[in-house]
Amino acid sequence: MKAMVATPCTTGKVYAEYTSCLVDSIKLCALNGIDLCPVFLGNESIIQIARNDLINIAYHAGVDMIWIDYDMTWNPEWIVKLLSSKEDVVAGTARKKTDLEEAYAVKLNDFTLHNNGYMKCQGIGTAFMKMSSRAVRSVCETSEPFTHHGKECKAVFDCKIVDGDFRSEDIVLCDKLKSIGFDIWLDPQMTCGHIGSKHYIGDIKQFIERIK
Repeated sequence: MKAMVATPCTTGKVYAEYTSCLVDSIKLCALNGIDLCPVFLGNESIIQIARNDLINIAYHAGVDMIWIDYDMTWNPEWIVKLLSSKEDVVAGTARKKTDLEEAYAVKLNDFTLHNNGYMKCQGIGTAFMKMSSRAVRSVCETSEPFTHHGKECKAVFDCKIVDGDFRSEDIVLCDKLKSIGFDIWLDPQMTCGHIGSKHYIGDIKQFIERIK
């Protein structure tokens, strides 16, 4: 099995902690018969363009992909778990980089833990998200084409204003996936570290237990 890790990195750099997790993930995947190929898109200041270029690569390669942001840390076993999942779209999350409050980039329908061990989302950030090749193909083939650097791409990612509310490119992706029949799942066991002025550590499972 082949799979792609897609990482947009605006400045062309990733954190050392990200790199350590990625190296360990590649080794663990190899032991499990998975050829994990990282692809970086650097020096593109428009994040939706970077993401569109990356998903275009996965589309043409016909492989499952995992979005991982350059400032994430994670347990390498989660990569194997995501790629082994029967669900097409499954994500972990990370605590936002602020000390003002504990917050996560996820919108839950409710707090039901389904039989697959996941919670269904209205939307979630793509900082740590698996998309199956089927999901990649479906969302690419139903998105509007555009030309970038002389090549045709699909506008899977975009930013929009909906009923006066700003929607970022990852929430627009979730909206598109849901509109063509895909569920968006959160694995509450997967809370990545988030590197900023410090290493922000959270626990989405415990957070949900406190607020529900």
